[in-house]
Amino acid sequence: MILDSQWILLLLLVSAVVVFLLRTKRTAEARLRRQEHDARLAMGEYQSEITRLTEETNHYKTLVESANELIFRCDLDGYFTYSNTIALKTWDLNDDELLGKKYLDFVREDYRRKMEKFFFRQFLARELTTYYEYPVVVSTGKEIWLGQNTQLLYDNDKPIGFQAVAREITEVKELQK
Repeated sequence: MILDSQWILLLLLVSAVVVFLLRTKRTAEARLRRQEHDARLAMGEYQSEITRLTEETNHYKTLVESANELIFRCDLDGYFTYSNTIALKTWDLNDDELLGKKYLDFVREDYRRKMEKFFFRQFLARELTTYYEYPVVVSTGKEIWLGQNTQLLYDNDKPIGFQAVAREITEVKELQK
């Protein structure tokens, strides 16, 4: 037989457990609300950063595509991986006709070996930037001269290709003759 005092102790113990559980639940709910709030803030910051980077990327893409200079990239084997609009217009080609082709295929035949050696030396010496003038033959058969600044591209200290900014210098070369 349980005495009244034992009932009271039992009720007090049960009440204490219920109060503890309610407080623990409220604390856990408050922590969860803070974590959800922090996650929403972080997600907002992440979305803002994505938007900022997208706008910055579009800015640079517009800059490169509207440049008056030929801008292109090649992998280490000399195959085109990117070319801006003015380069395509200069060579009178479209992306499909240029990308994946070797740069030496467009260089006048008597300059191909010289150019290959020049860029191989740049690669071996790990020279970041070089300048070279050379003739190319565009798709119409017309010969033009380019003056080209070339950068050796790296990824984690490993060379991965070349990036070039070139300008047509045909008139200058003709005046020099």
